[in-house]
Parts: sequence; structure tokens; C-alpha cells
Amino acid sequence: MEETMETYVLESSETLNNNFENKAALLKEITKAYIESGKENICIVASGSSYNSALCALPYMNKVSGVNVELLSPYTFTNYKKIKENTFYMIISQGGESINSIEAMEYLKKNGQLAVGVTGNVNSSLKDHADIVIDYGVGEEKVGYVTKGVVTLILFLDLFAVYIGKNNILSEEETVKELKYIQRAISYYPIVCEKSYKFIEDNYARLSIMKQSYVIGNETCFGIANEAALKIGETICIPSSAHESEEFLHGPNLQLDPGYTVFVLDGNDTTSNRSKQIYNAVKSVGSAAYYIATGKENEENSTQIILPVDVKHELLPFVYLPIFQLLANRITTDLHRWEKHPMFKHFRENIKSKMK
Repeated sequence: MEETMETYVLESSETLNNNFENKAALLKEITKAYIESGKENICIVASGSSYNSALCALPYMNKVSGVNVELLSPYTFTNYKKIKENTFYMIISQGGESINSIEAMEYLKKNGQLAVGVTGNVNSSLKDHADIVIDYGVGEEKVGYVTKGVVTLILFLDLFAVYIGKNNILSEEETVKELKYIQRAISYYPIVCEKSYKFIEDNYARLSIMKQSYVIGNETCFGIANEAALKIGETICIPSSAHESEEFLHGPNLQLDPGYTVFVLDGNDTTSNRSKQIYNAVKSVGSAAYYIATGKENEENSTQIILPVDVKHELLPFVYLPIFQLLANRITTDLHRWEKHPMFKHFRENIKSKMK
């Protein structure tokens, strides 16, 4: 499995760079659909890791696009929301088989709206329900739980935002600058993975006995925290939750004892000092506390992973997410937790969330 992850690292890095280089072709259909719709604002409808990918991209999209970008889960959208006439809707389903995403498609069509599906599998069931099916460029997913799909979807959404912004609020010079920021962020991928492997080895004993975990981050890092918590929960099979820093201090922190594992994400912004305070406070309880940040190396503390990269807050998913993907894969594999509890089969027999 480690060899598989090594392959994943190389392929993910290659896919990100190829997608960036071929961004004009990659974004052609979605940009055309958006412009021809005549709509202004955007609503992304997604669930699971697709939702978390959009949550990671949302701050950047709102910053550079010049339009309001909203995010909803398909179930909430279909059952509780009314269609907004001035909004362009994108239904994202990485595998293209999510029943709730397909129901959201039908809800759009029922209300006379264009059903745009964004997926990593254009031959999936999604194609039978969408007016337009768009491939976001993930290629073949060789490691479970949509690992490569998350970062490639974030890149797709970030680039889409820049293309929209170019027509709205970004000058030519600003557009070039934003694209360079993105290119630099994805170029760090191999470095991040190398640092991640060392971090996992240095802290393996405690990471391998995690019983419950918190992941703490703000704004863009809250999106990362949600995906990290989901990844830990669905693979290692332990309770794991995500919180904004101050929300963590208003209730969830009361559960802390030496058995908890807490990951604190430094946002590389005005919240950095507060994040460091929380990390130190968690350590004082005796809990396993890990601090993830960018900047200068700090070899004296193995519980800190300080990435030697220059990435602004809104693009941190490209350098923080691989840490949790590699961690989840390593621990799950070593503890033989890919197979679920024998009784779980009854759950799947009684409720369905995928077409196939």
C-alpha cells in the first residue's frame, strides 16, 4: 500500500501540474456554460469530499471571482431551498453516482434550470440526468476515498474563479499574479509529501493509537479541517470532528483528556497567534497535540510540521491536505482497517446513497 501511496503522490503532483498547464481546455466548458447562462452568482451543490473540496476553495473563489459563491449540500438544496433566478448552479459528484446529487439535478430541471454536472467520471450515472457534464480532470483514482480527487477539484474551482474574475474585477496583471500564486502552491506538493512522511514516522507511536481526534482551523483551514476529519473518520474509523478555533473553545474543548489527538492548522494570517495558543493549551492537558504551519523549520519539536513553503491563506489546501491523506492511508493500512465491521453490511443493505 505504501508503494501505492508513493505512486499516488507522483500522479497527484503530475495531474495538478498538467491540469494547470492545460487550464484553458480544462475550464472551457464550465466557463462557456457560466457565461451563456447569463447568471451572475454561483451556487455549488456537493456532498462528502466534494463538499469539503468546495469548502476549501470557497474563500478564494469569493475573493477573486467578483461574484457571490455559495455552497449547499444536495439534500438541503433539494428539500429546503428555492431556486434563485440569478444563480448558476453546479452539481459536483466526484464519482458521479451519488443519489442526492442526481436528485439535485432533477430538482433543477423540474424548475426549468440548467443542470450542470461536474464529475471525475463523465460515464457515470450523472450523465443520464445532467444537461451538461463536465470533467474536472482527476483521471483515474487509484487510492480509495477520493484522495487525488480532492486536490484536483480544488484546483479546478480555484482556476474557474480566476477566469470569472478576469472578466469582473481582476486586471490582466492581477490575473497573471493569481495564476502564479496557484502554480507555486501546487509546485510544493512533493516537498509537502516528503515532510509528511517524516512527520508520520516521528510521531508514529501516538498516531497509531488515536482513539478520537479534533482538527482545528479557520476560514480556508476550516475546509481543510472538515476534509481531514472526514478522512480520519472514514478510514481509521475513529470519531473525528472539525472546529473553528473559537468554536472549539466553546464546548468541544471540555472533552479534552490525555487520550485525545488534536491537529491545529495555522492559517498563515491574523489568526496564527491564537492557533499557537490553542496548540500549547492542548499540550498542557497531556493530549497528543500537533501543529501544522508554513515558515521556517523547527526541528526541535517533532509534534510540529513546519512546511518550508510560501503559500497564502486561501491556497493552503494544496500543502495541508496531503498530510492527512498520507496519514490516514498509513495508519489505516497498518491497522488493517480498510475492511469495516462485519455488521456494517446490514447498514448498506438497508440504506442506499450511491447509484452503483
